[in-house]
Amino acid sequence: MQQNIGFGKRILWWLGQSVILIGGFVLTLNFLPQLSFMFLLLPLFPLLMGILSLVAGLTNRAWVYAISSALFFGWLLAAGFPLSA
Repeated sequence: MQQNIGFGKRILWWLGQSVILIGGFVLTLNFLPQLSFMFLLLPLFPLLMGILSLVAGLTNRAWVYAISSALFFGWLLAAGFPLSA
């Protein structure tokens, strides 16, 4: 959805993705309080989503952006979840 769009629409996509992501994590933390360490990471997610959106605008290749973003974000979550033990 972010391929070949302007800067204003990319900002709106970033804002929407950030709100949904933070809302999902807050909802998850309500059901799983043992993951409360994620509150420390919540301020980083909009920043990271912004950086990934900026990279998407620079490359303008949807598959490259999608795969690299999924791998990076997945690694970030996988590295953080062992902190709950």
